[in-house]
Amino acid sequence: MTTPVPVHRDPASGLTAGSGAEIRHGLVSRLAAEAFGSLFIVVAGLGVPLFSIPQSSPLPAALAAGLAVTAAMLAFGYVSGGHFNPAVTVGHAVAGRIRLGDAAAYIGAQLVGALLGALALFGILRTLPGIQDSRTAFDTVTAGFGEHSIIQAPLAGVLLLEVLGAAILVAVFLGTTARNNVNKTAAAVAVGLAFAVLLQLGLSVGNAPFNPARATASAVFSSSWSLEQLWLFWVAPLAARPSPGWSSAGSPSRMLPLRAPMRLHSKAALRTTRPMRLRNSMTLRISTTTMPTSRTKSRPCPPRQPLRPSLHRLMPPRTSRTTATRPRNSSTESAASWPDWATACCGSFLNCRWQPLA
Repeated sequence: MTTPVPVHRDPASGLTAGSGAEIRHGLVSRLAAEAFGSLFIVVAGLGVPLFSIPQSSPLPAALAAGLAVTAAMLAFGYVSGGHFNPAVTVGHAVAGRIRLGDAAAYIGAQLVGALLGALALFGILRTLPGIQDSRTAFDTVTAGFGEHSIIQAPLAGVLLLEVLGAAILVAVFLGTTARNNVNKTAAAVAVGLAFAVLLQLGLSVGNAPFNPARATASAVFSSSWSLEQLWLFWVAPLAARPSPGWSSAGSPSRMLPLRAPMRLHSKAALRTTRPMRLRNSMTLRISTTTMPTSRTKSRPCPPRQPLRPSLHRLMPPRTSRTTATRPRNSSTESAASWPDWATACCGSFLNCRWQPLA
């Protein structure tokens, strides 16, 4: 029994839990969720058209498959991300949301779950007395082109439809489960509706499933021609992967813009100090340090110096004195350079005129 470890985010999960804490599940738990979800989607997607009567069927097969995708994503999406489709898993790997090793394991689990679901349906068909050949019954829900298509669609038409439908489905999945999408809670509904609409279009052309795992499951239990045409339903969906510009958050513009390189003319430009005169006549020495580059060593910023007012604003103004009529001598010159308090104390002594004794 594994114990979940709380982390910030599971990169393989597109959906998030309702609580604020993110839980990263182990690989075995995620593979089990992918396998069971794929089994459920195959049972609903292939079982409804196999066992339903078109004249009295209240639910179309495409809508049933879309609701199955929505239910599976809501039930198991918080564990594995709710891919249930190799095309979606490859899209996540190209976008950087899942590692390549985990993506390969996801695809294997999806194939196992799809094959188990198709095997269960095949076993049910074998028990029905009214169906003589179970493989012929599976031919009605197996993807194909040419003479095996309902409208005799050629290879090029089915190929273009598969590429277009898989690209739309992967784009909807990556967009609705992006990290910066405020409507992430409705991702399961959006993906399920998109899959139902695309499947309704694909069923009328060549039973295009837009899911390589489902196409493989139906082809294994059908006639031999289905295995010969199976390559198309693997190549086309996997070719509809997103461009490498898609980010791990799901948006196409995650890469930060590059900053212009800083030009340093000398080592002295690494740290420059300049005074700044404030409005209250207080001088502040500000030290500006440039960002370190690969060629320069990082230096710690100097401590901030406190604000110190200028001394001439704190001292009282000097008293004006007239010295034009007084002769310039060493005593008056030295007195002029003295502070005001010294001049005030001995002013009478310095300003008197000495007379020689008779």
